[in-house]
Amino acid sequence: KSFLPSVFRYGAEAQTSPFSMLGMETGAIMEQLRAMLPEDASFTDVVGAVTDSVLFHSYLVSHFSDYTSPNEVGALSYETEYLINGAMEDTTNLAGVAMRICGIRAVLQFVSLYGDSARRMQAEQAALAACGVIGLPALVNVVTVALLLVWAIEEAMVDTAALLLGKKLPFYPGSAKSVAFSDLFLFSGSFVRNRAKMKAEATGVGFGYGEYLQLLLLTTKKEKKCYRAMDLVQENMRIYYKDSFRLDRCVWKVNYKTNGRSYSYSYDW
Repeated sequence: KSFLPSVFRYGAEAQTSPFSMLGMETGAIMEQLRAMLPEDASFTDVVGAVTDSVLFHSYLVSHFSDYTSPNEVGALSYETEYLINGAMEDTTNLAGVAMRICGIRAVLQFVSLYGDSARRMQAEQAALAACGVIGLPALVNVVTVALLLVWAIEEAMVDTAALLLGKKLPFYPGSAKSVAFSDLFLFSGSFVRNRAKMKAEATGVGFGYGEYLQLLLLTTKKEKKCYRAMDLVQENMRIYYKDSFRLDRCVWKVNYKTNGRSYSYSYDW
């Protein structure tokens, strides 16, 4: 790992924290836009920058594998997850991406639950009973929100498991729920897997794991994606062709002329 281009560039900070803005680095999108477009950018500059970004994203999506279509031979099976998370273990990268997706779904589920008067009433009644028992009725609103948050997280975990099974779900959850209020304290891994299998897919246009992966890839800083892509290219070249291959010394041939004499140097790897 010490010979990876991203390690040379970022050192020990190469991996992205899944807890940072649900995997989306603070201000990353605006920073990228400012870097791409100088203050005196013309319309042609804007079109060129957007085109470059779209083409680069298309290259990453089409050339690197992911959980739904893993690479069986290369350095990593889930390459797109590596571009997002930056760890040299498939399980760590998959877990990081799954946590980000779960975070996004939890926010959407919380908004949906809070806007559902029937389900919000269930949480309020449970909070009222709990606060009455402990003699702190002033905490009803706080406990209600806490219960809705737990409910949203558990719904999000089922959603994420369903996405990993290849299902497409509506981007906004709506009224369709997989977890009843009575199930909140019976939650387990087997419960999540069973409910994920039972989860109904979107009837129209839906968001699948691939769409969430592209969303997370778009919100990853371009420079990090570049270096991590170079990591994968280097490690795959080492597996497929030559173990000693490294990008930091990847100079095929140099020709130059000085004082009327020509010189040529080549690197035989």
